[in-house]
Amino acid sequence: MRRTDESSPGMSLSESQTPSDPFRQARQDSGVLECPFQGKRLPMILRHPEIRKAAKDWQTFSSDAPFRVPIPSEEAVRSVRQLPIETNPPEHTEYRRIVEPFF
Repeated sequence: MRRTDESSPGMSLSESQTPSDPFRQARQDSGVLECPFQGKRLPMILRHPEIRKAAKDWQTFSSDAPFRVPIPSEEAVRSVRQLPIETNPPEHTEYRRIVEPFF
């Protein structure tokens, strides 16, 4: 099987040159891979529809975890929360209103 390399128009990649997908099986099975992180198991959501659903479900998939939104945790390298990223509605709304004009 050959596919076009989108980064280089006109170039093709053979099957042996195609990068492997270490998440293929988990994506096909359930779409979620449980991953160990700092003594807990966190879900890694692997399919686009489920990612969109989780992004809207802040009660289940909270961002209110100071220093832990980026993985690995940044507790050892910073002392200030990343706002509005590390907050949930409605707290994040005012922060978003401040930065929104810059995007």
